[in-house]
Amino acid sequence: MDNCILVSKDKSAIEESIDSLKQGPENFIFTDKGDLNKYRGIKNEKLYMERILQAMDINTCMTNYCPMPVVGPLLNRDTAGPDRKHDLRYRRLTGMLGYLQQTLCPETSMATHQCTHFNNNPKLCHEHAVKQICKYLLGTMDKGLVFTPDVTCGLKCYVDQTLLEDGLLATTKILNQFFLGQVL
Repeated sequence: MDNCILVSKDKSAIEESIDSLKQGPENFIFTDKGDLNKYRGIKNEKLYMERILQAMDINTCMTNYCPMPVVGPLLNRDTAGPDRKHDLRYRRLTGMLGYLQQTLCPETSMATHQCTHFNNNPKLCHEHAVKQICKYLLGTMDKGLVFTPDVTCGLKCYVDQTLLEDGLLATTKILNQFFLGQVL
């Protein structure tokens, strides 16, 4: 894992969590980068979300936000469906949402990935899905994800490394899966 942010009202709880990961079977190495206020992603989070909402032409003063990033069945090609209504840069928006879900909003991962599958020929239903994610961001801009740690469950990492040989070219494919207790 490249980055990890631990937040708690009780500093000793953070120290206890770090010690448990350092001294556990994982033997993680931690580097304290200082106060959270100095973390670049936190400062720019709201500005980046506002930029996405502006690109989607959603007014940040709106109050009708969506309570979750994805609702309903998985998206499909919808080849017979109507074309998009707005002349927005769909690929650019899904790219921005992809960056956001990797850095700040992991709860939007599935919805964002669904939308990126249709970058080449997005239809109206795909435009609506992107708009729904944006409305979700509108309602959660000033909130964060809260995890309740359970130091008894442990953190496990499973690594599958496969060497793929294709004539003269050999590449390595690595798959990591992290579990916190029984949750992937």
